[in-house]
Amino acid sequence: DSPDLIEKFDQSPKLQRKTALKDCTYFSFFIRIWCGPYPALARAAAINMVKNRLKTGEETNFDVQSLIPYTVAALGDPSKRVRQAAADLVTVLSAPYQDGPSKKVSIWGAGTLYGKSGDIAALTPDVTAKMLQLQILPSVEECIMDSNYIFSILSLSIEKGKYQAVNSNVDKKDHLSQAGRQSILSFLAGHAIATPFLLVKDRLLKALNEVRGVSNTTRTKVLLPVLKWWAEFSEEEAVQRCAAEKVDKLTLESRFVDIVVPSDQEGLDYLFVLLKDPAKKERDNLIHVIVSRIKKMWPSFKDDVKFTVAEQLLDISQNDDSDDFATAEATDFLRSVPLTTEILIFFLQSIQTGTKLVTEPPPNKRRRTSSSDEQRGLITQVSPEISQALRKITFVLQLVENSDPVQHPQLLDDLFAALSELQHFRTVVGS
Repeated sequence: DSPDLIEKFDQSPKLQRKTALKDCTYFSFFIRIWCGPYPALARAAAINMVKNRLKTGEETNFDVQSLIPYTVAALGDPSKRVRQAAADLVTVLSAPYQDGPSKKVSIWGAGTLYGKSGDIAALTPDVTAKMLQLQILPSVEECIMDSNYIFSILSLSIEKGKYQAVNSNVDKKDHLSQAGRQSILSFLAGHAIATPFLLVKDRLLKALNEVRGVSNTTRTKVLLPVLKWWAEFSEEEAVQRCAAEKVDKLTLESRFVDIVVPSDQEGLDYLFVLLKDPAKKERDNLIHVIVSRIKKMWPSFKDDVKFTVAEQLLDISQNDDSDDFATAEATDFLRSVPLTTEILIFFLQSIQTGTKLVTEPPPNKRRRTSSSDEQRGLITQVSPEISQALRKITFVLQLVENSDPVQHPQLLDDLFAALSELQHFRTVVGS
C-alpha cells in the first residue's frame, strides 16, 4: 500500500508507462486487474493508475474510446470504492469532449488490443462525445450509489437515445440519432464479443440484453457470435473458466442465451441447433436456459413460429434416450405452454402417420398368414418402433387433454382417428 512502492512499480520498464497510448501493455495490464478476481482495493487502485496516466495530458491526439466498455464494467462493480474510482475515470475520459467532438486522430488499441481479427467498429468522435458527455458523465453520481444504474443508462441511450444532460456545444438536440444509437450498439457488442474477460462480457450483456435493437438491427444480429463462442466449450471447460474468473456460471449462461429475441429467426434456429447437438448433452444448464428462454419468448411468437418451435420440440421430446436432458426439457415445455389448435391438429396427425409406418408390413410381406405367422407377428409388441409409437400417442393425447379440447372443436375428427390408431395397436400387439 506504500505510495513509494506503487510509484516504483508504475515506473517499471516492463509496464511501458511512457508509451501507454502507443501500445496496449500499460492500460491492458490494469484492465486485467480491475476486471479480475482481485480485492476491491486492488481493483480501485488499478483504475486510479489508468486515470492518473491519462491526466498527464501527454500524447493528446489519441482517442481512448476502447477504455469505455471496461469503465462501464467498473461502474457496475459491487464495490462502491471501485465505482467511485470508475466515476473519476469517466470524468477524465470525458474532459477532452466538453466543448464537442475532439480532433483526435489515432484510436488507442486499434488492431492491437484484441489482435487484428478482433478489430471493433470504432465510434466517431461525435458519437463518443455524446455518449460520454451527455449519457454517462451526467449519471456517474447515481452509478456510484447503485451498481445497476449504468446498465439502465446504457440500454436507454441505445433504445431511446434521450440525453441525461444538455450541452449545446456537444449537441443542440435532446437525443441521439438512430445512426448514433446503432453505432453504440455495434461498438459495445463488438467489445462483448472480443474481450477475453467473462466478467466484462457479463456486464455488457446485462445492458445490451435490455435493448431489442435499433431499427432493423436486433441485438441478436450483433451478439450471436458470443453465444456461439460460449457454446463451443465443454461443460468442464465452462466450469473451469467461470471458477478462474469467479463469475457465476448460471447467470452468465442466461446472459448469453438472452441475446436471442423472438423476432430473430437465425438466433432461434441456432438455439435448436444446440438442443439437437449430441455433443451438448453434458451442458445441462445451457440446455435448461435455452428452453427457458424459448418459453419466455413463446407469447411473443407469431403462430407460424410457434408451430415450427412446437414441431421441433415434439421431435426432441420423442428422443429414444430417456436420460437425455433435452428430451425432458422439451417434454416439460410442451406440457406447460398453451398450444394452438393448428399445433394440436398437427400432433394428432403425426401420430397417425407414425403408427402406419411401424405397424404395416412391407408390401412384399403382405400375404395370407398362418396362425404361426400371427404368433410371430405378436412379437412386434416389444420392438423399439412400436414402443416409441405408443409413447408418442400417449404423450400427444395427454397434451390434447391438458389443452382443454372443448376449446378446440376442430380436433374432433383427428381425435377419432387417433382412437382408431389405438384400436389398431391393440390388434397388432394382441392385447
